[in-house]
Amino acid sequence: DVDKRQMEKRFLKVKALMEVKSGKSQNGNDWKTREVVLEADEKVMYPDVIVASLFGDAVDKFEFKENATLWAEFAFRAHEYQGRWFNDVRISNFGEDNRSF
Repeated sequence: DVDKRQMEKRFLKVKALMEVKSGKSQNGNDWKTREVVLEADEKVMYPDVIVASLFGDAVDKFEFKENATLWAEFAFRAHEYQGRWFNDVRISNFGEDNRSF
């Protein structure tokens, strides 16, 4: 259901994995999420670093450890809360880095 125009594929290194958070929605459905700190796999002095979220089944499927490299696609969203706006970066797809150098 993610709009393809909002997605961007990047090659990244896992810098940190945050704890899995879980709970029940107001509808009684189970949910879980995990934030991942990723650094762009680029040969530059100051590579981009972002925090992105995994949701649902993707939390269990994400088997990468810290310092692993992978590719990921992102969906970028924003939401308003009490007059302030917040970015929401979600990992919509990911896989092993199979580039050959």
